[in-house]
Amino acid sequence: MGSKKTPVIETLFSDPTRWKGRKLVRSIVNFSELTVAIGAQPAGHGKPLSRANLANFYKDFVRNAKSAQKNWPPAVLKARYTGLAKKGNNASFEFVKIPKGQVTAFSAVAAKYPKNPKATKLQAVQTLSVPPLFKALARKDENWLQSLAVSLHLPHTHLALHPYLGIPLIEVGHMQSNMKLRKAEIDGLYMGTVKGTGVVLLTMEVKGGSDDILESQVLEQIEAIRSLKTVQTFVNGICPIKTNILIIPMALKLVDRACITKVPGASTFGAVGRKLIYLVDYQSLPYYGVKPTSLTPHGETLFDLRPPIQGVNV
Repeated sequence: MGSKKTPVIETLFSDPTRWKGRKLVRSIVNFSELTVAIGAQPAGHGKPLSRANLANFYKDFVRNAKSAQKNWPPAVLKARYTGLAKKGNNASFEFVKIPKGQVTAFSAVAAKYPKNPKATKLQAVQTLSVPPLFKALARKDENWLQSLAVSLHLPHTHLALHPYLGIPLIEVGHMQSNMKLRKAEIDGLYMGTVKGTGVVLLTMEVKGGSDDILESQVLEQIEAIRSLKTVQTFVNGICPIKTNILIIPMALKLVDRACITKVPGASTFGAVGRKLIYLVDYQSLPYYGVKPTSLTPHGETLFDLRPPIQGVNV
């Protein structure tokens, strides 16, 4: 059974007020339009699509890359348009052109873990330092996984396993979790200092077991942290040389052990059926620079929690 959201998206895309000839002149879909489009759908079998939580309409649609690819309207794909989540000003999402060379509606980066198995690191990580109550509260959602990553210093271990040539990090600290900004949500923000004079801001996107890492959301985080005035003022104060201020985007996700079959050493790593934590960082970007349109993975690590935590990786 397909998604009930598919015909809604197609209705919005084909709205004649959105077009001037063959040119899309109004790309952003707001909540009012979304409400009307949902209500315009014919009654079918089962429960009708709810209009109660419009803010999550598109966010839920793209949570899983495979499902989003399958349910994206064929007519919209044929016209070479995909979607991009929007935040603020009552906006839901935006119709944007599919990048040249991409044949699917959504980037393939989102659905493959790891992207480069031969270069992926396998790392056991202890959980003996995690308090029993924290373990008892374990969940597979983004907030809990981000807290675990902070507690076990997973980003720090990952960066030590995948050092950047030319960026000699000497310290990395966690700044804030669950930052809800106007343009994006950042699950974790870290700051690193570089030997000499340099600053690195690290953004973290976190996904549970059923949700995929979406390149578009990571790109939005980059622009969101660039536009935050308080961060600009701070980093400029401690690093007056603007070219020495960098951003390293990162993403973390709970994955099935089965995904590591092509990683060297995988046969003896992690118990069968156990969940692993996947962490990827992307090539660094200048803090002051043009808006990136794609990301290039730099390093990938799969962590095995030992002892395992009930309800998360077992």
